[in-house]
Amino acid sequence: MAVFSIKERKLKLDKAEDCLEILGQLNNGTQYEKIELNGNTISAPAAVALAEAFSKQTDIKVIIFFGLLSAACCGCFLKLLLFPPISRPRCG
Repeated sequence: MAVFSIKERKLKLDKAEDCLEILGQLNNGTQYEKIELNGNTISAPAAVALAEAFSKQTDIKVIIFFGLLSAACCGCFLKLLLFPPISRPRCG
């Protein structure tokens, strides 16, 4: 099982730019089955950036969130990760 982990790194990800290193790791071509995010602080803007990267991961079976501190409420964070925004063409 391929695992992507930032577990217990005590990262403070306030904005999308704070996620650049993580996004590079996620976009390296590896398909992960397990994602470990626990023990970090992730804001809503950072969650959106992560959600976009996770949306390209087709093999995810488990995401671990416990111990996650977030400026966004947990429900919003989960929604962003599991259901990232979809851009739709405008009807004219």
